[in-house]
Amino acid sequence: MFKLSCRNIWLNYYQNREDATLKDISLDLPNNGILGICGPSGSGKSSLLYAMAGLKNSFLEGEILYNDSNILKMKENDLSQWRKTKLGFVFQKHYLIQYLTVNENIQVASGENSEYTEYFMNKLSLYDKRTKFPYELSGGESQRVAIVRALANEPEIIFADEPTAALDAKYTRLVMDAFKEKSKNCLIILVSHDKNVFEYFDYKIELSEGKIIERYMC
Repeated sequence: MFKLSCRNIWLNYYQNREDATLKDISLDLPNNGILGICGPSGSGKSSLLYAMAGLKNSFLEGEILYNDSNILKMKENDLSQWRKTKLGFVFQKHYLIQYLTVNENIQVASGENSEYTEYFMNKLSLYDKRTKFPYELSGGESQRVAIVRALANEPEIIFADEPTAALDAKYTRLVMDAFKEKSKNCLIILVSHDKNVFEYFDYKIELSEGKIIERYMC
């Protein structure tokens, strides 16, 4: 079982702390379930998500502790290996490799023999697209491929930034059902404006102006 926590996190691109993007964030995260990060635009939701994944280290102060090791102090090679072996990512853009098929894009993260690849491709109605290239897919299909890529990687933590933004109501439900199933043995940290996904959250934090203003256990 892993431990992930934030201690007195500031994200500050300027000298004036009043203008900091994240302001003195401290948070102990669960080992599994879906943690939703909510709040208005500009409140720091995506910044907090990327900070916890070690993607904004240059401007961060404080500690992000993974099993008591501060990832902000990790060497770049160690940090890269941590992300590759322990984390899954779903960004607002799908970032598929254009010259690889759907199946090959997923295997970049999961390897050829992941037992979950075919399972989640079927679950998200992608199995018949497995030999297609990204340019042959719709925006919603490409986003679902990126989601399967994260799910099939067998990570400890999935960081998902607005993962359902490009999806209609039907596929939003399919994706959130898959996330809910996966979250039994994985922590999913999810940023969303979509109130239709809030019912899937096990935990929720709300940000305003870079600060946590509410914490809920759903």
